[in-house]
Amino acid sequence: MAEPPIAWDKADLWGPPRPRRAMGLRDLALGVVLVVLAQVLAAGIALWQVATGGTDGAEAIASSPSVLVGGLLLLWAAFAGTPLLVARRTGRKLGEVIGLRRPTAAAIAWGAGLGLALRGASSIAGWLAQSLGMPPAQNTSWLLQVESAAVVLVLMLGTAFVGPVMEEIFFRGLMLRSVLASERVPERAREAVAVVVSSVLFGLAHFTTADGPGLFVIAQTGLLGAIFAVVALRKGLTAPIAAHVVFNTTGVLVLVGSGG
Repeated sequence: MAEPPIAWDKADLWGPPRPRRAMGLRDLALGVVLVVLAQVLAAGIALWQVATGGTDGAEAIASSPSVLVGGLLLLWAAFAGTPLLVARRTGRKLGEVIGLRRPTAAAIAWGAGLGLALRGASSIAGWLAQSLGMPPAQNTSWLLQVESAAVVLVLMLGTAFVGPVMEEIFFRGLMLRSVLASERVPERAREAVAVVVSSVLFGLAHFTTADGPGLFVIAQTGLLGAIFAVVALRKGLTAPIAAHVVFNTTGVLVLVGSGG
């Protein structure tokens, strides 16, 4: 007797549902480990390119689409994949793991306005730093060193749209919610600790150099992360996603308009 066909639309490719479990700091640690591994692998690709191409690091990065695109894809895979793994481990829906509420026009508009305001504040901070003789580094200025116009376009679209969404899902989603759900953190301090931890990790994830401009980027990014985290706690994840997309998009437009 022939076996009945599999109803793929009803199949659970993850297997049977798992019992509901609590989230906590182990989920935060899992995310950190996977992101670090992704960055180490991306660095290994860059070093291999340098070793086989006979060029220095900057030239290898600027001339190799595989290093640029591959590195970003690895990082985004860690950002998006970790919440899925946590959802599977804890028997929860993804929206619950990352704190995503149903998007509303009001939340998107509010976030877009916040993104524009933060871009203006960032521009003023950059101007002040330059007036003090400390020109801040732009963590997107490397885009202008890329030789391929097609790769530049892809990377700019990723920087403006894909990157902010992935970062919000990871930092203001999983990282923030993992601390909030942890019983090891005193209940009264959970929100404050969650904001601090997620924003510090967000700032360190944008580490480039240990000099003045590089530290400026870490500090500015960490402050932005803290603002986005507070917004996520009060309004859900949609608003900081919109704010981050607008902030990054305007930054790319300013970069292109100024020529770097």
